[in-house]
Amino acid sequence: MDGALILAERLREAIQAATFEYPMEDLKITGSFGIAAYPSENMFDSVSLIRKADEALYRAKQSGRNRVEH
Repeated sequence: MDGALILAERLREAIQAATFEYPMEDLKITGSFGIAAYPSENMFDSVSLIRKADEALYRAKQSGRNRVEH
C-alpha cells in the first residue's frame, strides 16, 4: 500500500504540474486517485478490490479533488 500511495501521489503531482497546449489557451488539469490493496479486511475477490478503489476515488473527489485516498 505504501508504494502505491507514493506512486499515485507522484502521478498526481506530475499531472498538476503539466501544462497542455490547446488552441487559444493552455490548459491545466488535476487528477484524483483511489487506492486499494489486496488482500485486506473484507476483501475477497477482484470485484471487492475494484469496489474499494472506486470508493476511495469518490472520497478523493468529494474531499476537494486533486487528491489521493485509500
